[in-house]
Amino acid sequence: MMTIKSPPRFACTVTTAALPFSILLGCLLAMAPWQGARAETASKIPDYLLIEAIVPVAKDANWWTKRHDQKVREARAGDVGMIMIGDSLVHNFEKRGRQLWYLYFGRYRPLNLGFNADLTEHALWRLQNGELDGISPKLAIIMIGTNNGGLRRDAPENTAAGIAAILDEIHIRLPDTKVLLLGIFPRGPLRKHPLRKLNASVNDVLPELAEEPNVRFLDISDVFLDDKGRLHRAIMYDFLHPTVKGYQIWAEAISPTVIEMMKEPIP
Repeated sequence: MMTIKSPPRFACTVTTAALPFSILLGCLLAMAPWQGARAETASKIPDYLLIEAIVPVAKDANWWTKRHDQKVREARAGDVGMIMIGDSLVHNFEKRGRQLWYLYFGRYRPLNLGFNADLTEHALWRLQNGELDGISPKLAIIMIGTNNGGLRRDAPENTAAGIAAILDEIHIRLPDTKVLLLGIFPRGPLRKHPLRKLNASVNDVLPELAEEPNVRFLDISDVFLDDKGRLHRAIMYDFLHPTVKGYQIWAEAISPTVIEMMKEPIP
């Protein structure tokens, strides 16, 4: 048994084995005071389903479906030692950052599971529908969440619940796979940018998810910024998507941890 406290003025005692952490977190957040008005308008819907970030859904886009089908085929071909799950930042690692992708991670037989503009619920649907079938990678890297804030202005706790749902799915389908959970990268040119603040607020919650076995949290946000916290176009050309130099900074920053985790025996 454990007591989980959600913000503010709410606490409950649960049996942790009863529900995946993401659903549990979703229930707690849905019951928090700021969700009350929304819940009143949809009283027949289970509270946790009011958090879109944890409800798996596919995108209705031809390119998206084709890419998903291709990734399912790649997974079924097997021989995958590492996967990276995410949105366009991960997707473009095999485009703009392609040479760096293979330079730093090629030895691990990596599978890139990044999709442009995905939110957490889209990645969750993909993992539930074939992208993890037939593989047993030693390491899964997760870098997702910026679109939950940028496209929908999700509350940080809701984005964290979506990321927790992805972690749950990995643990269920790949119980022996270790996970490197990356903090959401900074966006916007300055610290005061609202989306920069939103991503940072999500990152404040994420270390709690790394308390699970086989999970590490790593926030490399500062490596993209100058000493005044400014993000430059030479690193992220639109203050969101990395340039080639940005991908090199990313790869170099996580490489020591990736090497260490790939060598570690499974607990």
